[in-house]
Amino acid sequence: MTKTINKMLKEDDELKYLVQITVYVRRLESTLNHLIKSNEKVLKVLRYLKERKIHPELITTSMLHQIMTDVKRTSENLDFAIPTEHLRIEEIIKISEIDAIYQDGRTIDVIHVPLVDREPYQIYRLHPVAVPQNVENQTTEIVFVKPSHKYIAINSNQERYVKFDVEPTIKCTKTHYALICPILGPFESTPTSKDCEVAMLLNPNTEILKTCDVRYGTSAKTQLKYLENDQSWLYSAVKPEQMRISCTNQRDTKIKLEKAAIIRLSPTCVGRTTDSMIFGQETKSSRTTYLYKPEIDLKIHDMYPILNEKDQNPGHDAP
Repeated sequence: MTKTINKMLKEDDELKYLVQITVYVRRLESTLNHLIKSNEKVLKVLRYLKERKIHPELITTSMLHQIMTDVKRTSENLDFAIPTEHLRIEEIIKISEIDAIYQDGRTIDVIHVPLVDREPYQIYRLHPVAVPQNVENQTTEIVFVKPSHKYIAINSNQERYVKFDVEPTIKCTKTHYALICPILGPFESTPTSKDCEVAMLLNPNTEILKTCDVRYGTSAKTQLKYLENDQSWLYSAVKPEQMRISCTNQRDTKIKLEKAAIIRLSPTCVGRTTDSMIFGQETKSSRTTYLYKPEIDLKIHDMYPILNEKDQNPGHDAP
């Protein structure tokens, strides 16, 4: 009897050892898996750095907010390039550059985030418009103001402006909330400005018009320019002219073009004059809403199997 009891006690001890060893092994397995995933993440970050790219997991949201707070505290006239409501790592990646420095066995990432003027600027595209003067012997005289630059940007309080020729869509970084542009030219003061374009924009009058670069020419053709910003057409009719508008499933209509104005066509319409034809801009949008739902579920027991052992063997947890 005693021998049998001793044997049972020995087998029970062996079972305890087996359970404890199994628990330790599973804990080690979980730790190793976590270590492998962490190393894989580090390798991904390093691969991105090698290509001078920012990995999305390199900066946390809390770090971004701390950086923004530091910028606002230390800069009087400059601000973080991204508004608080749009502050995400994806937005930072669009506008930033990164350098990597290896020092004392560590890799230091230096992220260059541009700062912007605290006041937003409004960009204007300058279009010369021909203005008819008089008609003699079927010859039409026109004059127009030749702008010194293609674009002008004025800040919100209309105190400063900058003129430039480069295309903003190429030189600037486009986001869904604004264009983030580098310095495009010298900033000038509006109150002391003698620029025709600025004065005519803020306070148009005949005396200011005399300071402009007015050009003279002859033309009998209506000018048409497409305004991409609002999908319309700017026209300047040297002499009155009719345009026939043809739309799908509708009767043709006619409108009179005279002087200068803006015309907007529906997406299914076409406008025709004697010499030209213009179209309405059509923008198609999907009616389907796509839900991002990756094939992964947050199941803690699948991520950490050791918890299953604790639930099934509450009396055999390792110390």
